Amino acid sequence: MSSRLSPYWILLLAFAIRVAVAVGMPSEPTSDAADYHRLAVGLAAGNGYVDVSGRPTADRPPGYPAFVALVYRAVGVNPTAVYVAEALLGVGTVWLVYVIGALLLGPSRARMAALIAAVYPGLFWLPRLMLAENLAIPLQLSALCVAALLLRKPRMLLASALGGLLGVGMLVRASGLIFSGVLLLCVTFALCRADRTWRAVVPVGVCVVGLVLTLVPWTVRNHAVFDRFVPLATQQGIGLYSSYWPSQTSAKRIWGTLASADDPAIVALPESRNEAHRSAQLQALTLQKLRAQPGYFLAVLPEKILYLLSPFDWETFPHAPGQTRSLNIGYLLVLIPALFGLVVLYRKPVPDQWLLWVIPVSVLVQAIVFYGSPRFRIPAEVTAILLASAGLDRAWHSRRRWLPGGDLRGTDRSATEDGAPLEG
Repeated sequence: MSSRLSPYWILLLAFAIRVAVAVGMPSEPTSDAADYHRLAVGLAAGNGYVDVSGRPTADRPPGYPAFVALVYRAVGVNPTAVYVAEALLGVGTVWLVYVIGALLLGPSRARMAALIAAVYPGLFWLPRLMLAENLAIPLQLSALCVAALLLRKPRMLLASALGGLLGVGMLVRASGLIFSGVLLLCVTFALCRADRTWRAVVPVGVCVVGLVLTLVPWTVRNHAVFDRFVPLATQQGIGLYSSYWPSQTSAKRIWGTLASADDPAIVALPESRNEAHRSAQLQALTLQKLRAQPGYFLAVLPEKILYLLSPFDWETFPHAPGQTRSLNIGYLLVLIPALFGLVVLYRKPVPDQWLLWVIPVSVLVQAIVFYGSPRFRIPAEVTAILLASAGLDRAWHSRRRWLPGGDLRGTDRSATEDGAPLEG
């Protein structure tokens, strides 16, 4: 069925849905989005990367605000223009889903995955919000594509490109550090298993050099401003502390709510010289409190995972009047074929299919160390879409089993014909 559907028609469908949502239902920048908007306005106006008081800041990585600032410089301070640009990035995400599917699973499954991604609510609602995930997700998918090619042909150019992509991704979202670490460890293991000589690690070394060089200008700037080593952002301190002792709402822990001056421990912190120093204080305070309560880390872990896996969304989806969350029906619908696809790939594995697990593993690590959220799960839902494509494709090619007079033989042709992965 999917072999008769051109990827270009799928991209056109993705473009139409995303632009319609971005233009027809734009959101007002609030919370994180308001912060990104403010930082981008400062950059676009030539005031530098500054906080509300006009002082240089590194509270958030600069990549996404710089992207928004480029849009503002081009068309003026117009959030809707950013949403349209993000809609185009969303189309790029659908295209990258197709490319990864073609490289790992085969053209038929790739088209199926792209079609699901084009109409998947978790992906088409995202561009209407000014959030860094709009840029981070296509960067992570691009890194996976380059990694797949690097495993087939360990070329230095590919290694350099992978390092640059990982570095830029970290400058967009600090959680890219986890993704980069997981991917590089897995690539190193795969290359060493294929070539048991010292030459196997050379591409990884080139990749690490490219990553570091990408971060150097921002790190040098931060050291000059804060007199401390700040490779990405200073928000890690309050983010880590609030992952275990967030502000309370109706006697319930709300992961993602930043601790405030209402917290006596925050008030008791000694006066900080700058935001980088305060971030280091909060990290030290978090570790100190966790050492004092050694069982607390494990005690809150189930709740973190529950928030991560929750089928309800309270950040990216529009809500009905009077509601604070929406049911993510697309997430629920894609899980069943994804589980079937997991069985299919377990029984008939394809080369380098472990690449599909890099994003989910990094998201899980983030949830364990910090906290879980349906918004932070969105990149991992791309893996569910790819697995679902394998499950649906297998079910489609097995339909003869259930049709009257169907041929019970030769029903696994998807893995040897249209379902075969593309060679690099």
